[in-house]
Amino acid sequence: MVSRKLLGVWAALDFFLLAAGAVSLALSIVWRAENTLMNLVLAPAYLTNAISIIIIGTFIWFFTLQMRNNFHVRWEDASREIRIKLQDQLKCCGYFNGTDLVEIGGNFCQSTEFVAGLNASEATNFCVQPITQYADMTLNNVFTQEDERFKKIDAKRGGRGFV
Repeated sequence: MVSRKLLGVWAALDFFLLAAGAVSLALSIVWRAENTLMNLVLAPAYLTNAISIIIIGTFIWFFTLQMRNNFHVRWEDASREIRIKLQDQLKCCGYFNGTDLVEIGGNFCQSTEFVAGLNASEATNFCVQPITQYADMTLNNVFTQEDERFKKIDAKRGGRGFV
């Protein structure tokens, strides 16, 4: 388990890095050189898009740092019907274990005896594993598609890269 002090240090470093990026961005806007061709190519709309992507990416990255706990909150907030539906779909009972917000009913978790008989050392018996695996896969695919898009653009340009 990571100590609170170490986590605090990394959080502070991340904040300072974010602040340095914001200062760099602000100064680049203020001290922008008058270059008509450059201003034509790099329109302010591109800057807005870049800032949006950075903000969304930072939010997603921060969410993934505590993914298991964040989804536990969502699991807790979900209705009984939604939890039963997910348990049936993912073939799991409860979130972290068989007693953590388990819903008896549906096709998979039909009885408390069935849930009690699940092997506690098998992570896929409980819903935290399949949910976080799906979230990881989804987020990785989003960023992989973005990477693939840049590779296709690069290939169209003859493989020279953007610079």
